[in-house]
Amino acid sequence: MSYHLLRASHVTVSDEVDLLIAGDGIYSFVRCFGMHIPFPLVLCEIRGLLPLSPLPFLEGNPVEAIPLPFAPSHHVLLQPELPTVDTGRIYQYVIARGGVFLLAGCPGIEVLMPISAPCALPGLADVAPYVIWRYPRVGEEVVQELFDQARAARDETDGHMLERLFYLTYENGWRIHEPEQIQTATSVRATTSSEADETATLEGHSHHDMHAYFSRVDNRDELVNGGFKVYFVIGQVHTHPQIRTRVCVHGYSWEVPARTFFALPAGVEDCVAKEWMTQ
Repeated sequence: MSYHLLRASHVTVSDEVDLLIAGDGIYSFVRCFGMHIPFPLVLCEIRGLLPLSPLPFLEGNPVEAIPLPFAPSHHVLLQPELPTVDTGRIYQYVIARGGVFLLAGCPGIEVLMPISAPCALPGLADVAPYVIWRYPRVGEEVVQELFDQARAARDETDGHMLERLFYLTYENGWRIHEPEQIQTATSVRATTSSEADETATLEGHSHHDMHAYFSRVDNRDELVNGGFKVYFVIGQVHTHPQIRTRVCVHGYSWEVPARTFFALPAGVEDCVAKEWMTQ
């Protein structure tokens, strides 16, 4: 069983190739009326490779790839042994039996996250996604303070609930920092930025009496501009306190149980853990 990476420098695919790893997914081939026709096994974005359809040609010439030392690498897992995390790259792709995964690490956290739908790719080894959290979990008293501050976020004029933004940093213990921010009932954004804020390990906001979920605005801010960080949102702060967390890595995200990062007080629901139990 052979796999081929579709790079800009090598777009010709031999008829002997069984499976093709392209920028838009993984394809097998079927022969029909003398043709070698690609058939998608799983579709997802794999950066650093050309998408199979359509191929990005300009006046008949393939687009040249610019080699960057920190660009992602691609690993086809023929043996059940993961590559070592390369901190010199923004992340690494791992193509395994169960699909496509993203491997990345930075101070305090290492993650192997699924980025494709589950599938069964022939000839490859299995892996299990994981998060390694190297900091102590955020303590219950700090989590309780987050909810207390979220409950206190109200408009001084009409008393309506407002969203609230939090950064959590670790230095001999977890500390909450609230930057200067513009708050409304449905949004919140920082108006200032410091190095400590930019490098905060955890970033989150409150949804007051709404459910804890990541909105389209959150996706824009945290996926497009958010880098490598753990994000959280807390909701229903008065009636049924809940928290939802995800790991974001330069445009990719994976929701994981909040208990990975937080010690939760009694009565606080871990949204993702509950969903995983019902799957």
